[in-house]
Amino acid sequence: MKVVFFVSAAACIALTSYYFYMNGKERYQTRNGHVFLPGFIGVIGIVGMLVFHIPLLAIAFSGGPVAVFAVMCCFAWLSSSLTIARLNCRIDYDDTGFTRTNFFGIKKRLSYDDLTGQYQANGETVLYAKDHPVKIDRLAYGKYDFISFAKKQWRIANGGDSLPKIKNYPSDALFRKNVKESGSFIVLYSLMMALSLAMVVIISILGFKQTQSEDLTYADVTVKNVETVKKEIRITTQETDYYFVLCGHKALLKDDPEMIEKLTDSGEKFRFGYILSGASGKEYGYVYTVSQSDGTELLSLETANRYGRNNTLLGVALFSGFFVLYLFSMIITIRIGRHPERYSKRIKRLFFKDGYIE
Repeated sequence: MKVVFFVSAAACIALTSYYFYMNGKERYQTRNGHVFLPGFIGVIGIVGMLVFHIPLLAIAFSGGPVAVFAVMCCFAWLSSSLTIARLNCRIDYDDTGFTRTNFFGIKKRLSYDDLTGQYQANGETVLYAKDHPVKIDRLAYGKYDFISFAKKQWRIANGGDSLPKIKNYPSDALFRKNVKESGSFIVLYSLMMALSLAMVVIISILGFKQTQSEDLTYADVTVKNVETVKKEIRITTQETDYYFVLCGHKALLKDDPEMIEKLTDSGEKFRFGYILSGASGKEYGYVYTVSQSDGTELLSLETANRYGRNNTLLGVALFSGFFVLYLFSMIITIRIGRHPERYSKRIKRLFFKDGYIE
């Protein structure tokens, strides 16, 4: 988990540095002639990455739950999408044309003669240049000024005629031109499937790693007390200041219901094989092996690893289920979009907002 954390943190630092570099390079003194997302969008993304990397740091160095680590990692990168969006939505325009700039700083210059039409629905106007939408986020500053100015310039260049209105959605062939902004639906489903698949990969990489005997610290201890705190069994001993937690305690107690009695009633010393986890001052020992003084094993390393694999399999199964669900939803969405006349309004509203499908 430490390697994943360092890679993720390094990528976030690089993105943050690139953001401030590009933001300072093209800082707008006025909104006139420019379309851009407000700066707080990018800042929220950076703050989100920082906030979610704090628990990532704690889990990576304390050996916390793999599933929680994977979820925090995905949330951190979801936050980064706001920062990316801030740099990916920039338009500069003047009397002769407009320039679109993407996340990488690549510019594309277009003239107003390149405009081929406009689509109006739900109070929104989308301009099309060379039959491709000029996508502008609703939160962008200067959006409506730009659209109004572009239509005016096209009208001047074309003898006073208005920019043609597009009656049908200029969608791709996938939805047979029945769906507005069809690409956004595919991107959304693809993103959710990618996140689900990423979770499966991360959990598999981290969760199926087998703990070796060389990884453990061994101590001979006398159990002082056993109690249940926050759904985990905590064991305090006479020899240590920190407590111990049994690996896979739910499955362990199911396999051996008398485990607690064996630890508390005999008064003998036990040999714990454990890994010290937790933040400084709040350490605890995560126990993988327990053996009695005569060498009898109450919890073996093989059994502890099996419990870990079972928990990992549950996580993999859960997010694999999400992946299949999103894939199935995307297939159904495409089918409804291609044949909207076959379905009732109620069915179509389950997959499309009003105004997005004919």
